[in-house]
Amino acid sequence: MYTQHTLKVIYYIKDLENYIRNHPESRLEKIQEIGKQLIDSNIMTHSIETDVEGLTNRWENLNKQVRMYLLQAYVFVINVKYIIYTKIYPKELMLQNYMYVLSIGPNI
Repeated sequence: MYTQHTLKVIYYIKDLENYIRNHPESRLEKIQEIGKQLIDSNIMTHSIETDVEGLTNRWENLNKQVRMYLLQAYVFVINVKYIIYTKIYPKELMLQNYMYVLSIGPNI
């Protein structure tokens, strides 16, 4: 039922979700903590500060990109499901479901 492109998007969604799951924020916090300890001990202060700052910026940018790509992929899949749904079900049923969704919308 799904196109090849849609299946690829679904595969990439799972891949991105795994990335987020396997790269917890605690890793960055631990690196920042170790960097602070080294800086407080006056060990390669400038180099450590630069490296930790660069890593923190890269981490934040990658996480923003991953979340943006996930959101775009989710929207794509929802649109594909909507297109499939509208082709399979008669318009009357679609209108009934739409009205039902509107009636429960505020409760969600």
